[in-house]
Parts: sequence; structure tokens; C-alpha cells
Amino acid sequence: PIDMTVEPDGVIWGYSEVLGLSLCWVEGRLRFWDRAQGMYLPDLPESEARADAAESRAVEAESRARILEQELRRRDNPHPPDDPASP
Repeated sequence: PIDMTVEPDGVIWGYSEVLGLSLCWVEGRLRFWDRAQGMYLPDLPESEARADAAESRAVEAESRARILEQELRRRDNPHPPDDPASP
């Protein structure tokens, strides 16, 4: 069992020795407080938002890399041979 404390602001919390975290009921949500880091661990919506943002950054970085690769190819070969299919 975890001894729970009710704070004046309504936050209910208790420390779990097993997890090494405080379990907190904050604004209708269960949150895990990491004392060592002094912050809540991300919950599911926060984790999903972080994952979406990371995916967007990765897609953008891949696009920039393709553009830079094309630019480097053009610089390495400024006068490519004529296309054999053209007249």
C-alpha cells in the first residue's frame, strides 16, 4: 500500500518505493512525479505529441537532406552530358 496525502490545492499523492516515483492525482489525471528530475513523466497525450513532433522533424530533415544531395550532385557535375533521348 502507498500512503496518500491530500494537499490544500486538491492534489492527491503518494510515494511508491517500488517505482521510485510519486503517484499524483492532478486535475483528474494520474501523473507520475520523478523526484530526481523534479518533473512529471510525460503522460500518453504528451508522449504522442512528442512523437508526432519528432516525426515531423524527421520528415523535414529528410527532405532537406534530399535537396542538399541534389545540390551537391549539381555542383560536382555542373555540365552533365546531353540527354541521349533528346534530338
